Amino acid sequence: MGKEEQRRTTGKRHYILIGYVAICVAMIFMTLFIAFTSEIQSAQATATPTRTRSALQLTLDADYATVVPTQPAGGGS
Repeated sequence: MGKEEQRRTTGKRHYILIGYVAICVAMIFMTLFIAFTSEIQSAQATATPTRTRSALQLTLDADYATVVPTQPAGGGS
């Protein structure tokens, strides 16, 4: 009777271990699938062409954004 019970518990443990490993493998594949599909979707979203600005407009924007330092009010020397 003792040997038969050991076989049952060993069999149950074996099936539980197989199920646990199968769940872990499935979760790893799902994680990899989600990781790679989100990268592909974001790459496709950023690959759309946009209107380019002219060199003159970029120069004007750069000149407008430039801040010129002012002289201190005390003369400095």
